[in-house]
Amino acid sequence: LDLKKRGMTIIFISHKLNEVKRISDRITVLKGGVTKGTYLTKDVSEEDISNLMVGREISFDYDKPEVKPTETVLKVSNLKYVDKFKVPKISGVSFEVRRGEIVGIAGVEGNGQSELISIITGNMKAIDGQVFLNGKDITHESVGNIRKTGMSHVPEDRMIDGCAPEMTVQENLTVSNIDTFSNKFGMIQNGKVKEFCKRQIEEFNVKTMDENQAIGSLSGGNIQKVIVAREFKADSNLLVLNQPTRGVDVGAISFIHSKILEMRSDNKAILLVSADLNELISLSDRILVMHKGKIVGALNNSPKVTEQELGLYMLGLKKQEGLG
Repeated sequence: LDLKKRGMTIIFISHKLNEVKRISDRITVLKGGVTKGTYLTKDVSEEDISNLMVGREISFDYDKPEVKPTETVLKVSNLKYVDKFKVPKISGVSFEVRRGEIVGIAGVEGNGQSELISIITGNMKAIDGQVFLNGKDITHESVGNIRKTGMSHVPEDRMIDGCAPEMTVQENLTVSNIDTFSNKFGMIQNGKVKEFCKRQIEEFNVKTMDENQAIGSLSGGNIQKVIVAREFKADSNLLVLNQPTRGVDVGAISFIHSKILEMRSDNKAILLVSADLNELISLSDRILVMHKGKIVGALNNSPKVTEQELGLYMLGLKKQEGLG
């Protein structure tokens, strides 16, 4: 806005519609490389813009069936972690995630969420406490063994941890289960691999020339769809989703949300970490709030909690008795 006052012309490109509405004077909407129109910002709502971008009405107010969770899939018990400077990052965190439910984790960035997910998925080791998956202690297991025990993981950073950018869409889709396509002699059946990848590209609406295109050449939203397809098709009991829609457009957000809810209906256990409070409130059955490495709130999300209430816990202004 300061540059605007100094007489400069600014072109601002973003998926964040609230930012576009706040700082722009005119908005041009593109869809599939075609201009869908140019409007004065004051004349269009965020809903109008998202509908133009996607080509249909988008709503994040989901009518979810009543949750009926069953057995515990993930159990975290008294987990503790300190960083290399001996600063406590996780201080006695305990919770469970059961089949058929989505448990969300909220918190201001830097309050232990990233470390918690890294420990659960085997990328970091706790100094104390235990993690159980399907009744098995996986606290000190490798990432590969944890996946074999029944965990899928959509990581926070899709380019660093989620994919191999120089490899093809096909290679990224099958990297974690390529052995399932081998015959009795141990030879990979390329026809089955190709058929599988074509089905996933179609089902998850991945915009790519074909399965042999380098994944790094796709848009961020389509890279995310490939990662989601790979992890959701891994037949795991637990899905750990860390910022699953970060940096993607509203159409991809709506699509990924629908797939998450499908997994809930398929009786999967889902742990969802998101900086987007609307996303957490829309999808979660329960919401855990972290502050300074502790869980300070464990909230039932029916009826839905408000952003204001979550904010009080996130800032440490409110804490439930017996937690943290």
